[in-house]
Amino acid sequence: MFLTHPCSALAQQFGRDDFKSVAAATREVQRLRSQVQQLENKLLSPSPLPQNSDAVCKRSLRWKGVRVNGIQYGPSSLAYFTHRLSTFTKSSFETTVLSSPKLPATSSRLNCDRLQREQQDALLDLYWQGYHAIYPVIDEATFRQHYDSLWSDNTKRQACPLVDLVIALCIQFGSSYTTCDNVVVPDQPGFDFYLQAQQALVQDLDYPSLQSAQCYFLSAIYLLALNKENSAYMMIRSAVAAAESLGLQLDGDNETQDTEGPTCAKTGSRLWRCLVTLDTQVSLHLGRPFAISEPHLYEREHPESDSIAQLAGPNFTISQSSGINWLRFQHERQGLFQVIREIHTELARVMENVLSEIDQPDFYQHPSSREKCAKYLYEQLKRLKAWVEKLPGSLKTPRLSRDSGILAGCFQVFDWQRTATFALAGFSCGYPICPMSPTARKTLTLAARVFEIFGSKAGVQLTNSLKIKCLELVEAFRARLGLATPATTPASNQKSPETLDTVVEPSSYQIMSVGGLLWGDLLKDLDSGLVSSLGQVGVDD
Repeated sequence: MFLTHPCSALAQQFGRDDFKSVAAATREVQRLRSQVQQLENKLLSPSPLPQNSDAVCKRSLRWKGVRVNGIQYGPSSLAYFTHRLSTFTKSSFETTVLSSPKLPATSSRLNCDRLQREQQDALLDLYWQGYHAIYPVIDEATFRQHYDSLWSDNTKRQACPLVDLVIALCIQFGSSYTTCDNVVVPDQPGFDFYLQAQQALVQDLDYPSLQSAQCYFLSAIYLLALNKENSAYMMIRSAVAAAESLGLQLDGDNETQDTEGPTCAKTGSRLWRCLVTLDTQVSLHLGRPFAISEPHLYEREHPESDSIAQLAGPNFTISQSSGINWLRFQHERQGLFQVIREIHTELARVMENVLSEIDQPDFYQHPSSREKCAKYLYEQLKRLKAWVEKLPGSLKTPRLSRDSGILAGCFQVFDWQRTATFALAGFSCGYPICPMSPTARKTLTLAARVFEIFGSKAGVQLTNSLKIKCLELVEAFRARLGLATPATTPASNQKSPETLDTVVEPSSYQIMSVGGLLWGDLLKDLDSGLVSSLGQVGVDD
């Protein structure tokens, strides 16, 4: 009687020997891991949106955001992030972020006749150089002809809401170049012209026109430049209502274009696409529902031709070497916001499904659920990278190792800087001891200098407060671990904001080596929240 080798018996049973070598076994393990990853991605991927997707989204939102001073802000808003950071650190940062001076009360007499024609002509040049390339909602030739007709004797211009709003934007735009100079700039530059335009628009509510839709759009841009996001959010809805009343959302179809001519139809269609982009931008910034539920006019696949670009902006030079025209920037920007909107919508559905599984209003006490959402978002961010890779080289700005004035006058830069500052502070507070935390804390010093360049004393004070709070967390964490460092000595307890960055040099943190800390235990501790780690900093959900 012969004994059969176990491996041979298994081979006979299954008809083959899958693991003849270590390499084969390794390949099999990798294959199985790949299958598991694919299955996880399938489970995380949201099912296709039904036709009545709005009804599905409205059924029951678990993650509602936060209400500050009676105003609702969603989870994607900076206000919600600062609320979480304030709760976590037991500080108050929301008032600093959300506070902005109120618009002045309506005066009985507006001072809109103080500018001579030469001055207004010069201001209009700023519009064509700046806003027109980003928001091409006006036909330049038609506007200039209309503008000339408003001057009777070159001394006084007849009031026109569209022209007044363009002038208001240009005054605000031009004032941004004097923020670093010894010039007193009003809190709301150009507000007289803005208010005069609003008074004219109120009289024409029953008679929407392309001009009124353009005015509402530019009004929203002006309010955003004044940091009035809530007012801009409501103004965008007025613009959408006026545009829908005119059927601009249908102007992509030749059958719906009336007898006003192709130029008017293309301007209206371009205005609608800019509205979709602006609606996406502001709604995500505030974490609120979109005014336009279905951005179906993103169906245009190709950029507008050179001939159309020449008509819309006759004073723009078309570069033959670049292979693109000036309208290409707007086309690619709309594509970017389309991708962002899709990612946001899909991520919201994934998060709602995850919260439904754990039956909780948020995932802050459920690390595994939070990791599911983070993993899905990480995969989706590859779509943004793909968008960047497809951009024409002429639209990519090379990085510089020196100062540049390319962003001068762009009101959004301040918001970008503020968001980046809170992101740095949030990371530093959430992970006080991490290889990247010293760099994040030190970068806050640079952020304060940027706010100083903007002339924002409130921004400088906010950044310094965030920086101090980050160091307090580090000191508390070190004290709990029993680590004697310069950060906890009496000599360094009274550090000024100007010298805080010298405390957080990586060389000062000898415990940053892998051998000095049990990283697994530490990260688990951090992941579950610092309420148990620090004892004095908590999260009140």
